[in-house]
Amino acid sequence: MSHTTIGYEEVCQISKKEKLPGATIIDVRNPGEYGSGHIPGAHNIPHTEISAALQLNDDEFEKKYNFKRPQKNDQDHPVVLYCLAGKRCLMAADAMQSLGYSSGVLVYENSWNEYSKKSGL
Repeated sequence: MSHTTIGYEEVCQISKKEKLPGATIIDVRNPGEYGSGHIPGAHNIPHTEISAALQLNDDEFEKKYNFKRPQKNDQDHPVVLYCLAGKRCLMAADAMQSLGYSSGVLVYENSWNEYSKKSGL
């Protein structure tokens, strides 16, 4: 499946709400990885849970993950996915596409490896 990818500068702008202020950033690494450092404002849903998570109703999702469930194909509220090196976020993007999220999903290809080096986090 093809995905729209973004780079470091765009992720920084999105994280600071300078670009796509309605975007949701989702870190698809495991909770331990997320806990040791993540992009500011990012939420955590491990890639192995993303499919089941997005099939929860809005209330169940918000209760479990503490943020609003992304809606399908909402260009005003896109989803940015990242992981450590770019593989798990591609799997998560594939899972989202199979659930009907055909647009509004952005993949930060170089993910945490690049972000942590360039940002100093």
